[in-house]
Amino acid sequence: MAFKLFVLAALVAVAAAGFAPIAVDTDYDPNPHYSYSYDVQDAVTGDSKGASETRDGDVVKGSYNFLEADGTRRVVEYTADPVNGYNAVVRNEAAGKVAVAKVATPVAYHAPIAYHAPVAYHAPYAAYHQPLAYHTKGMLYKSPPKRPPSTRTSPFSSSNNMAFKFVVFAALVAVAQAGYFAPQLAYHAPIAYAAAPITKTVVAAPVAKAVAVDTDFDPNPQYSFSYDVQDALTGDSKGQSESRDGDVVKGSYNFLEADGTRRVVEYTADPVNGFNAVVRNEAAAKVAVAKVAAPVAVAKVATPVAYHAPLAYHAPLAYHAPLAYHAPAYHTKIIG
Repeated sequence: MAFKLFVLAALVAVAAAGFAPIAVDTDYDPNPHYSYSYDVQDAVTGDSKGASETRDGDVVKGSYNFLEADGTRRVVEYTADPVNGYNAVVRNEAAGKVAVAKVATPVAYHAPIAYHAPVAYHAPYAAYHQPLAYHTKGMLYKSPPKRPPSTRTSPFSSSNNMAFKFVVFAALVAVAQAGYFAPQLAYHAPIAYAAAPITKTVVAAPVAKAVAVDTDFDPNPQYSFSYDVQDALTGDSKGQSESRDGDVVKGSYNFLEADGTRRVVEYTADPVNGFNAVVRNEAAAKVAVAKVAAPVAVAKVATPVAYHAPLAYHAPLAYHAPLAYHAPAYHTKIIG
């Protein structure tokens, strides 16, 4: 029996040594295609959203939309491909309100009937009685009868010794090929798996959007300017000059200080050294200020005619009081 098991193990080891199949990913799709979409308009909660997407090889196109908190609808349209990468266009649209269904008022909840605790559990009154003592009964042990000598031939006898050695040797070789003694053997890289050539469908690249090109861009700009002011009327005296050759700018400017000296600044600028300026003061000659012609004499205006005071005010004639008031004469008539 042991011999048969050993032979079976050797056959299994030989089978595992070099006949194992190579795993191949059968789910790989060189040109995947899919399409899906969904739309949600929930009248109970007011939820409103949707999305759709399609794929053709390495080109993906899709869009999704949802309601913003301010009531507008956010719409996003996107594309993705190996040439242009991921691009999205986002816009907001005025969206109509989703009609929200009125939910019926739930029936008033009534509390369940009060829960009553069960009756207290009472342990049984039956007392536990220890079982009766167990008494073993002594028995006399007798050895089993001896088996008669076997007449079968052992598989390891001299007649099978050569075959056994051959099988053991084959098993060891098979086990070594199976990889159980890998630390003692040189490692050989597995045979490269040559996959069958796959015909890949070439998908036309999406139409590239026209990119605005700045036709006014000058990779090597050049310019030069200068000016000088010498104003004899106001005494203003200043000037500047500047030139550019690519990324290198050079120039200078000057003007009169309040103390009569001239401030001169010479500067340079480039990508390596940055901006640098040298400042110095020089004694400057005064600018000749032109004399302004005296103003024309103003003709004198003739003196107006002398003002004559009005004639003196004469008080009116004196007020004369009226003649004295005389009471009327009363004549008494005598009747007789």
